[in-house]
Amino acid sequence: MIKVGFFPAHPSQFWMMKALYDTAPSDVEIQWFIRDKDVTKKLIDSFEIPYTLVSKAQRGIIGNAFELALNIFKFLLFSKKNKIDIWLSKYGAVNIAAWILNQPNISFNDDDADIVPLIAYTSYPFANKVLCTNWTRMVKFESKAVFYPSFHELFYLHPNRFTKDLNKVLSNLNMRELQPYVIIRLSSLEAHHDVTAEGISADLLRTIIKMIGNEYQVYISSEKDISPEFSRYQLKIEAGDMHHILAFSNACIADSQTMIAEAAILGIPSLRISTFSKKIGYLQELERRGLCQSILPNSDSIFEAVGSLMNSSIEEIEGKKIQLLSETIDPVPFFWEEILTYQ
Repeated sequence: MIKVGFFPAHPSQFWMMKALYDTAPSDVEIQWFIRDKDVTKKLIDSFEIPYTLVSKAQRGIIGNAFELALNIFKFLLFSKKNKIDIWLSKYGAVNIAAWILNQPNISFNDDDADIVPLIAYTSYPFANKVLCTNWTRMVKFESKAVFYPSFHELFYLHPNRFTKDLNKVLSNLNMRELQPYVIIRLSSLEAHHDVTAEGISADLLRTIIKMIGNEYQVYISSEKDISPEFSRYQLKIEAGDMHHILAFSNACIADSQTMIAEAAILGIPSLRISTFSKKIGYLQELERRGLCQSILPNSDSIFEAVGSLMNSSIEEIEGKKIQLLSETIDPVPFFWEEILTYQ
């Protein structure tokens, strides 16, 4: 029996690893270790998966650095106590601890190395290899990279595993029949690489709601506390149902990179409002394919972009989604093949 340690440092990484967990070979035992960030703990609890809670995510560069240093020592202990054979994580503390113990460890990445330098410098040099999408810039870490033609969102949203469920939407949104609605996603922007990042401000959010609120019900999904004036729009749902709700929406507007990519993979018209616009490789590829749009928060044409989004053809985007699926791979079998090279 091979013991593989999973450590997702972010909710989207949990969804990736959950797809691997559900398809694990019979001779693989997976042990979960969790960082309490956003809804990660709530998600794993909802699936009743046993895990070890390692730490609560800290804020800012100093907080993240202190947490990382402390977690290196924790993972040295976890590795020995739990007799882990292989680690899978892009979190530096895992990779450093495994490197110290001379244990195989695999990192992964879809954020470009120049966008997430703290992750790049604390994870990639210590990993045996880094599994990356074809559109990821690895800069000086190219020698560690193993590229593959797919997207992280296809781990859990590939048609091989995900089928949208209307009943979950009607139940969560308290609808008797489906009504047109738009999802607005607000990121906390508290990661180390978000120090100077800007997204959807309260003023911009207010204006967008005025623009679309007469034709569409607006639901706000937010990682951060929002002003009481927006509380009636706040989405309150079961932790594992967000992708179903996104899949039946008419559009998604967000300053979150992950949810825009998820919308694109699902064939939902989406607009990313962020200072990271045009800067992230895999999102640029989705944009090149016409599956999403992006714009800077201070752009003079931002409301024109919102209007254009709401006039998008879902049928046209669905066709582009089908083409994307035909030109990419299901990443789950690929990852298992790479992981088990160390058995």
